[in-house]
Amino acid sequence: MLTCAHVVEDVGGKENVLVNNISAEVVAIGDTQGFDLAVLRVKELLSVLPLGLMILPEEPEISLKISIPGYFLWGENKVRRRKTIKGIMMVEAAEEKAFQIIKNVGEEVAIGKLKIEAGKLQKGYSGAPVVDLGTGFVVGITTHMEGKNEEEGKEGTAISIEALKKIWPEMPPDVFNFYSEKFDVITVNIKGEEINRHYHKATFFTEDLGNGVMLKMVAIPGGTFMMGSPENEEGRNYWESPQHKVTLQPF
Repeated sequence: MLTCAHVVEDVGGKENVLVNNISAEVVAIGDTQGFDLAVLRVKELLSVLPLGLMILPEEPEISLKISIPGYFLWGENKVRRRKTIKGIMMVEAAEEKAFQIIKNVGEEVAIGKLKIEAGKLQKGYSGAPVVDLGTGFVVGITTHMEGKNEEEGKEGTAISIEALKKIWPEMPPDVFNFYSEKFDVITVNIKGEEINRHYHKATFFTEDLGNGVMLKMVAIPGGTFMMGSPENEEGRNYWESPQHKVTLQPF
């Protein structure tokens, strides 16, 4: 499990960390002055659906639509309430604050700026996963909320998920096996001649099916498109109607 390093400190140290009242072992932790990330191992915790982890693409500027599922403390009794909030995560490499140097490691990790559009960050969201809505993968971990007065919680920061590789050198390969690759998209005419070529990037991972069989999986982003052809399109066939909108979830 992932959380923030300052969450471990807030409960009084590694020996006091509990997950659903079950003792958790801290297997890796980052300096809170650097990037604020911790990895926990909970042996007895079952029936938890794992989320895929994805490294952000190496681009000068990144803007992702995201959701953040988490808990906040509500009321005088500090009752835990669960709520998923939505917004945008931005990383601008041109700005000085977009990257921080990991202490004692000497490598850079992206720091994302969170702009919350639906709901807001509250106390308790530290360590919550930042989920890319396009792929369904976790791209970061929420660290701090920002803003003042009524705007408090409408902004925040997150550490990109590649920090996990840097604080946990002994990480098993099956924990983090997502990667990005570029590929060509080629359009041809009726004669099979290339008439257009452009580049795209997709997220892959390799699944071990056992007995030496490896299956290469590709993440398909969600989206909406029009299926079928309009009635006034030349050369259309009757089975191409009616034209209608189709929405797919990421898979």
